[in-house]
Amino acid sequence: MLFVCAKEGKYVAKIENNGVVEENEETEEDGKGIPRKRARGCSTVKCGCKAHLLIKYDKWSSKWKVTVFTDAHNHPLVTPSKRMRMKSNRHMPKAVKNLTKAFHKENLGIFKVTSIFGGEHIGFDNRDCYNHLRNVRHRELDGGDAQSVLVYFRNRQAQNPQFLYAIQCDDMYFKKSKFKKDVKICIWATYRKEDFEKRWIELMKENGLESNEWLQQLYDIRESWVSVYNRGTFFAGMNTTRRSEGVNSFFDGFVTSTTNLKEFVVKDDQALKRIVKRENDEDFESEHKFRIVNDNEFLLKHGAKIYTRNVFNKFNDEMSGVFHYKVEEVGNANGIQSFIVKSKEHEVKKFEVPLDLQTYMGVCECQNFEFVGILCTHILKVFVRLDIDAIPDHFILPRWRQKANKFRIIDSEGLVHDDGKEESEALRLGHMCQESTKLACLAAPSNEAYMIYIEAMNDLSKKLLKVPKNTPNLNLIVLDPILMI
Repeated sequence: MLFVCAKEGKYVAKIENNGVVEENEETEEDGKGIPRKRARGCSTVKCGCKAHLLIKYDKWSSKWKVTVFTDAHNHPLVTPSKRMRMKSNRHMPKAVKNLTKAFHKENLGIFKVTSIFGGEHIGFDNRDCYNHLRNVRHRELDGGDAQSVLVYFRNRQAQNPQFLYAIQCDDMYFKKSKFKKDVKICIWATYRKEDFEKRWIELMKENGLESNEWLQQLYDIRESWVSVYNRGTFFAGMNTTRRSEGVNSFFDGFVTSTTNLKEFVVKDDQALKRIVKRENDEDFESEHKFRIVNDNEFLLKHGAKIYTRNVFNKFNDEMSGVFHYKVEEVGNANGIQSFIVKSKEHEVKKFEVPLDLQTYMGVCECQNFEFVGILCTHILKVFVRLDIDAIPDHFILPRWRQKANKFRIIDSEGLVHDDGKEESEALRLGHMCQESTKLACLAAPSNEAYMIYIEAMNDLSKKLLKVPKNTPNLNLIVLDPILMI
């Protein structure tokens, strides 16, 4: 019997023949063992790891014996605290599936199911609950959403002849408003202030809205809500509405209009822990799943190596637009080469990109990097033209790197770090001050406890003075202060 690492083998793209997806190493299966097509195969755990274990049955001794063992992994190992995120360790008991459906039926938050069964180290998480609910919906709506509603109404009418229903499909259902579409393009697809103002005035005239008071008031305060007026400032791509939605989603399910101040503090801590868990999940995905990139796509390969999953997806979207543009050199002054990047479909859509050919520092008129923090298609097109194979460091924001949140102090349980790797001096100092303060608060009310505290501190001081200052960092062991006294 041969046991291999979960990351053994290489990714093989699925081949579709006449609508049938052929099964390969990366083909997923549904509950009935039937291959099904994955929506977006953008990452894989496969990295060609050679670690394996081979055992054979010895018929003479009637025992299984290990004949080959190789533990040379070519990738970071999943730590014990993260092992439940591995596919082989994930499992949803039947009771959890039933409770998930019951919560959905009663309009209760599905995310509460995991907390009922003990938190994150239980073999399933919120995503598994939502995925199960999605599968249930698909089975129930096998004939389509609208068709299922129609069948439901027919059954109700068969049971009760007095039950009446009517279905009407109007034209905001089949057609999108042209004005709405044009306004969106005007707001989000104009990169110069004069272009926005010109296009806005044209739209008002085309639709006879020059005298619309509400639209005129919006235009008067355009600098506070139209992105072109603040694209030079870093907002991680968020506008005012999105920032508000972010705050709402942070407290979603925890805070209501009847929540008092004390409950708010407790709920805020719970909401923060949910955010931390999501970040830990993303860290695991970024570290142990590899982006699927062709060998000759050097910029994408570099981006896959340094960026987190979500940021890489945005970077990949920008790279995919490179083929829709062409580049022209328009001048060189003092080592600064200017390029004009034009759309192949729309000649009017063009952007100037001045670039220092020595340092590769530059800026694009669209200011996507300044606003979002990710290189735009236009600069990337210039990089492709110049055969630049790696993203320059000054175009990589530290917050977008895979190890951006390597260290974190989150609660009384202690310092959360990257499973045994070195902690920075500042975080060690902050954590020690935090724990020392807890012990001091426990010892202050009693003279006996105070004497124990001082005696322990003196003993600790003597031990620390014997430790050389430049010794290698050791793994931090965090003890519960209550257990220490």
